[in-house]
Amino acid sequence: MNVKTIFRIRGMHCASCASGIESDLKQLPGIKQAAVNIATEKAVVEYDPTLLNDQDIQKTIEKAGFQVVFNEVT
Repeated sequence: MNVKTIFRIRGMHCASCASGIESDLKQLPGIKQAAVNIATEKAVVEYDPTLLNDQDIQKTIEKAGFQVVFNEVT
């Protein structure tokens, strides 16, 4: 069973920022889908919780230089 989580991200200034985060997330093992929207400042991520967790995803976003304000499991 996959988990879908929405991460609110601060610090994105352009489409390239969103694209870079999305690309980084899609490289993580267990990611089924990742979509980052600069207009809403959100990343919607669907993943296999047996392979990674919210903290792994948050660390990846922060490693790219952005701040995760909150996350919400849907």
